[in-house]
Amino acid sequence: MDFMFNGDKYRQIWFLNKIFCIFASMETKQAVRIQTSFLNAVEKKVLVWIAERLPRWVSSDLLSAIGLLEPLHLQIDTAENGKNAV
Repeated sequence: MDFMFNGDKYRQIWFLNKIFCIFASMETKQAVRIQTSFLNAVEKKVLVWIAERLPRWVSSDLLSAIGLLEPLHLQIDTAENGKNAV
C-alpha cells in the first residue's frame, strides 16, 4: 500500500476502482435482521423510512464499500495536504 502515498493519481484511482468492483460484484442475498433493542419499534420505522427514500441502485454492499473506503480517502488527503483533513 506504499504506492498510495507517492502521488501517482492513476494508481490510486485504479486501486480504488478495483476495490469498488469487488464489492459491486458480490452476490445480493436476503438478510434477516433480528432486532432485540428496547428501541426496536422506533428503529424499524426509521429504517423503513430511509429505505423507501433511497434509490434502487444503493445497496448494503455499496454502503459498506463507502464506509470502508472513507478512512482510506482521509489518509490519502492527509498525506497529500500534510495536515489533518478532518
